[in-house]
Amino acid sequence: MTKHKIHCPFSSAQMQQFVSLAISAAKQAGKYIAAYPRERLKVEHKSQDLSLSAQVVTEVDRHCERMILNTLKPISQLHQLATLAEENTEGFDLEQHPRFHCEAFWAIDPLDGTLPFIEGSDGYAVSIALVNKAGQALLGVCYLPFSDTLYHSYFNPESQQHHSFKQQLTFKQKKPSKLKDIDSTSLNFYCDRSSLKLPYFEQLKQQLEQLAKRLGYSKLQVKSDAGAIVNACSVISEPNALYLKLAKRAQGGGSIWDFAASASIAQGCDVWVSDSNGHALELNNPSSFMNLKGVLIASNSSLAKQVLALELNQQFSDV
Repeated sequence: MTKHKIHCPFSSAQMQQFVSLAISAAKQAGKYIAAYPRERLKVEHKSQDLSLSAQVVTEVDRHCERMILNTLKPISQLHQLATLAEENTEGFDLEQHPRFHCEAFWAIDPLDGTLPFIEGSDGYAVSIALVNKAGQALLGVCYLPFSDTLYHSYFNPESQQHHSFKQQLTFKQKKPSKLKDIDSTSLNFYCDRSSLKLPYFEQLKQQLEQLAKRLGYSKLQVKSDAGAIVNACSVISEPNALYLKLAKRAQGGGSIWDFAASASIAQGCDVWVSDSNGHALELNNPSSFMNLKGVLIASNSSLAKQVLALELNQQFSDV
């Protein structure tokens, strides 16, 4: 993946101020999510055209989004930053969205991995990113409430580099996480739960199993319990892992807020991040807030290039 010069209209000091505020907002929302009694959950549904995970919304999503927006509001007004948040896209005229006219916009997912959260399992997170008008991630914050883990990154315009950090905020997890049970000899393939139902999934899995064998791994281990944010953060933290969604022709394939924050963090860790053809992610598509070109996050560029060489988009189509 060719790296392009990133346009950042803010100073390094301003970027650090932005990321500090985003961290505060993400942690507030995450603490609320972790403490919420799930027996009180009321589940709603959005458009039936979306996948099950994209359809489901709870009052927790909506409340957390309000919390985040309120925290970011003063600095957004001061610097004229637009907002693209998961729960405020319905019925919006996409072509007139303020993100096309501002220097940068917030891309917010107040609760990614809603299904795991509803089911009482791990795999959910809060995600906040700042993206420039050109669709490049300037900062990212991913907070995982179940393990009290914070990933964050910001772009320094002076060094032209992303600086990424991971913090384990508590030494003892509130509950054991299956995502920490890592077999270092296997190639871990993270995917969304909906991917398991794709008509070509078994063929895709076989291709990756063959690749794992050629590369000397003991096996391919499929992990589909989490949402996009936790999947991406897992790959960022592991030496032998990938997260893959192939290109789509129909509605779906994830959204800007699913990948913007983790894309920024990955760049600061020298972790590969691209669309499923190896090109830079489009994080400000004028025709849709959906990502139709897929995503590939891999522990390193060597693994990513091996996956891209399979030309999976040409073999499998999702109409």
